[in-house]
Amino acid sequence: LVEAARQRLRRWNLTPEQVREIEESGEIQETVTLYYESHDQASEGGVVTERRAVDGQAVAEGDQLFTIADFTHLWMEADVFEYELPWLEEGLHVEIRSASFPGRVFGGTISFIFPSLNPETRTARVRVDIANPDLELRPEMYVDARIHVPIGRVQDVLARMSEDARARVPAAMGRQISDDLYLCPMLCSSGHSDSPGERCPDCGMNLLPRDEVLAQHPELISQASAEAQVSAGERVLSIPDLAVLRTGEREIVFVQTAPGTYERREIVTGPAGQVEVDGVNERWVPVLAGLRLGEEVVTRGNFMLDSQTTLTGGASAAYGSALETGTAQTTSPAAGHRH
Repeated sequence: LVEAARQRLRRWNLTPEQVREIEESGEIQETVTLYYESHDQASEGGVVTERRAVDGQAVAEGDQLFTIADFTHLWMEADVFEYELPWLEEGLHVEIRSASFPGRVFGGTISFIFPSLNPETRTARVRVDIANPDLELRPEMYVDARIHVPIGRVQDVLARMSEDARARVPAAMGRQISDDLYLCPMLCSSGHSDSPGERCPDCGMNLLPRDEVLAQHPELISQASAEAQVSAGERVLSIPDLAVLRTGEREIVFVQTAPGTYERREIVTGPAGQVEVDGVNERWVPVLAGLRLGEEVVTRGNFMLDSQTTLTGGASAAYGSALETGTAQTTSPAAGHRH
């Protein structure tokens, strides 16, 4: 009988030491500690997040008594805007900050990008793996996350877009490398010819020698240099996104050619990113064609210039202080989000 009792206790996962202690004490024990043997190290410890068992409860095989979670590794899910998706890929480093730990930066890595968008917010979820060995971060916390896009990744995205960009550049701009000797000074798509003395079929202006048109429109020769800047430099030619007017088919900016004088110009941009300017995150876009480094573009009030150009064919400083300009400069976009 004694040996049968020993075997029964062992089948209940009592250790030999526990069985021996019961024998030696000779007393009835109302409670006993049960040890679960696991071959999975990840499930051997953690934080009890739910308890279903109570003292004196009868349990059967398969009953779930506790829920234990491992908080040493957490997931963070970030909502990323649609325009930022081209910059992202699995494996990118993420900096995470919490208001609970001022000045602290936690590291994470993108592990998965969900394939669909939220139809209400037009955002996609990005899952980030975070190491949390000291259990400082907790589930359901709000954190600030900044996703860093390495330079090589930026160049890869822009290089892929460059081929598409060439097809979207206006026909007259594309003819900078053609054999046409005469072009329309207004850059009309049909305004080109090999013969002198002809008029533009679109606007009726006289076609001018190619060199004169290029001298009037330096942006025509900027496409190659802009693409070289993108592919060879560590930083990309960029402007504030507010400077760009989008018509659905084209992207327009107004370039300041002289004080009070502005020129409407078509450009081609890449995917937008967040750039820190004077401590504030702003949305900027890389420019693939149409601008040169240092040119000033209108960043506020450009819609008024667009209206004047549509009505009168020109743009001037009739709106005074309602206009604000910014300078095309090289930047290294990095996306930042709050979650």
